[in-house]
Amino acid sequence: MRAALLLLLVGCGKPTAPDPQAFARLGPAERCTATEARGAACADELLVGDLVALGDPELEKGLRDKLDGERATAREARAIHRTHCTASDGYAAAVRACWDVDPCDAFVACVAKHDVATPAK
Repeated sequence: MRAALLLLLVGCGKPTAPDPQAFARLGPAERCTATEARGAACADELLVGDLVALGDPELEKGLRDKLDGERATAREARAIHRTHCTASDGYAAAVRACWDVDPCDAFVACVAKHDVATPAK
């Protein structure tokens, strides 16, 4: 099932959001995999959003300056997404809810607003 789900998500252009009913039946690891393409696409902005949430303007500025010249590799972006999945059991559902929100800054704000579940244990 996982391979079939990944095939549905991989395609030309922007990935297609997982079907809401099928998504609801997935376990946490499968939800993370199902939302990886969308979450990883905004991985750099997710990191900036984390720093904004911490309230450290110097770290935020430093990371924003770095983003101007360099982006996370595909492997790093997947790792950032998976870390967010592990940190919060509501993150993948928030990514699914915000799937069509662009650009990445708006997507990250949407995810932060929807990720209200209790932290994963």
